[in-house]
Amino acid sequence: MIYWGPVAAVGTAVGMLGYAWMTIPYIGGWMVLGIGCVGSVLFRRSLFLYVTVTILAMAIGMLRMGQVGDAYGKEWENRFGKPLQVMGTILEKRASYIDERGSMVTYIMQAEKVGIGREVPYASGNGGNIYVTLPSSPRIGIGSTVQVAGVLRPLTYTMNPGTYDRFHKDRERNIVGRLRVKKIADMQLLQNGKGRRYYVQRVRETLYHRFCRVLPTEKARILSSLLFGGHYDELPPALIRQFAATGLIHILSVSGSHMALLFAALQVIGRRLGWPQRVRFIFLVGIVCTYGALSEFAAPVVRSLIMGLISAYGVVLKRRYMGCQALGIAIAGMLLYNPFMVFDLSFRLSCGASAGILLWYSKFQFILQRFPSFLRESLALCASAQILVMPLVLASFQALPVYSFIANLLVAPVLDLVILLGLGSVITGSIWTPLGDIFLYPLQWLLTWAIQGNACLAAFPYSRYWHGALSVTTAAAWYIAAGAVFLKKRQGYIAAGLSSVVWVSGQMVAWLTAPAITVYSFDFGRDSAVCAVTADNRVRLWYNKENFSSGEDISYTVIPALQYEGIFALDACTVSGKDTKNTARQLAPYLTAGKVRQCFGRPPGCTVFSGRQPYYLSWGRKEDRFPAGACVEVFKADKTEFFTMPEGVCAWIVHCPYKGREACAAWKQAAAYKGVYCFAPATDGRVRMTYVRNRWLWETYKGARE
Repeated sequence: MIYWGPVAAVGTAVGMLGYAWMTIPYIGGWMVLGIGCVGSVLFRRSLFLYVTVTILAMAIGMLRMGQVGDAYGKEWENRFGKPLQVMGTILEKRASYIDERGSMVTYIMQAEKVGIGREVPYASGNGGNIYVTLPSSPRIGIGSTVQVAGVLRPLTYTMNPGTYDRFHKDRERNIVGRLRVKKIADMQLLQNGKGRRYYVQRVRETLYHRFCRVLPTEKARILSSLLFGGHYDELPPALIRQFAATGLIHILSVSGSHMALLFAALQVIGRRLGWPQRVRFIFLVGIVCTYGALSEFAAPVVRSLIMGLISAYGVVLKRRYMGCQALGIAIAGMLLYNPFMVFDLSFRLSCGASAGILLWYSKFQFILQRFPSFLRESLALCASAQILVMPLVLASFQALPVYSFIANLLVAPVLDLVILLGLGSVITGSIWTPLGDIFLYPLQWLLTWAIQGNACLAAFPYSRYWHGALSVTTAAAWYIAAGAVFLKKRQGYIAAGLSSVVWVSGQMVAWLTAPAITVYSFDFGRDSAVCAVTADNRVRLWYNKENFSSGEDISYTVIPALQYEGIFALDACTVSGKDTKNTARQLAPYLTAGKVRQCFGRPPGCTVFSGRQPYYLSWGRKEDRFPAGACVEVFKADKTEFFTMPEGVCAWIVHCPYKGREACAAWKQAAAYKGVYCFAPATDGRVRMTYVRNRWLWETYKGARE
């Protein structure tokens, strides 16, 4: 069984996803485990062994996800809404912003002791991490021990496909709640920085200041991100957009390519010095583990670290290295350690790209054998890394870099050399600082060339191909076609034909069921957004702003949700609520013509669609008159009494920015009493409504259909 590692990894991931998405009972994991054990006994020497290994891995994944998921936040359930005294260690700085109370900073704090009310904090057992929002002054360093007082609130999330998955990311970090300190008197610094995170930050700051001896401040920050990742808020936004446009954004965060460079360089150094294999391995383990710590052990770093150490130890034992096995072991081990990592986007992209290279690189090299070697290798590497993750990239970023191959051919090698010189400067500078500075002089010239070359490629027209998330049939057709290269000639043609049939069938079904209009109602917390797309692709957006604006919040909330649905331009836009000027400024670049219409107070309602069952949008005014049989969406439903609404409404879609989920639940209860459909984005997530054959069809983020 040469592929038992990948099979076990895939089975583990599928079991964890099945438990999380399908709410399989915990006993189901033990049942699947029993089936797998029986199968492993009956089919020990046949191809069915792959099936039994998959079943066993699925069972282990389900049990592990159930164990961790059921224990998450259990100790904190009875503490929400109560004033607490919490003592803990600051782990990470998350964000800084300015609101109505002034300049604030949000940290992740590991809660070590907790007391209710004015109680002295006592040991909390299993504990957990919480978001703590503090005044920006005085400054609190990473690793500091603080005691804060405030009311613990549960975490709330928006549910829109295509946006950042903070729900599972918080569970991966064991973050269970949030606490806001209202005044400095409620915060007490008990001890300055300590622990691994504190010393890692100190080392990174020392290295940054060492880079500043030779490099300008901006280039020193870029080099620090290239070498160790993080601190992207300190980089110029234009630089991040340019690297995203050329497909090199992964180089700004420590990835598998960094570890591969480091492993290769250390192996060369060890051979040049004539060290024995075991000495080389010990030296390599020390260096790469230190580098992993400086990179904060990000998921791609840990994955490549495990694979690299398996490869290096295989050389010591004189065993043949199998990349697929190493990748499978790394994935399965990381998932068993932290099951919520299965939802981590960087983990998925790293593992998918690595698997693509291992499986398709040699195939593409054979297909491109007539090309020159440097072109063949670059093309094969670029294509194989993208083949498995392409649907995931479109679902997450809604764009593909068109000039990715050119950037990987011209810019990436220069950046690799910059990284090697930077690591050389770090290592030699720790021995003698002037010796490390020598590496920085050629590095500065190479870094300038790489940044300018990348900016030039990003400035070319059509540098990115914009596309919404792929449909299920299109994604299935893509993977069937990708798998055809592993089959024999005749079977490959059959698979290619099947891929075409699946894709064409999906397109035909979409054409036959094309709606007259599609209305999206998004979940943005206290903010509300409705987007209508007609059959002739005219798009209109209504956005009601009730939350405090954070400057550029539209770019990472509204825009990704729209682009996931394939909406990249607006024909008309209306904004209302608070801070309409700033909201209009952020939405203006996406408007094809005219200006963003700003409304103040509660504007009169409007008809979004006129048909047998109209769609009416209201801001909660009692003066509004709804068409008979209409679907009615209310932006400020928590200030409107249900019983004052007229009869004959087909369905309600309600937003309650002030009273929240409780008001939404009251609306649903009243609607159920009257036999009317009622949806609330705050509880159902994004609601998608299509008007097909004179009737409305509803689909929610959680999968409910009506």
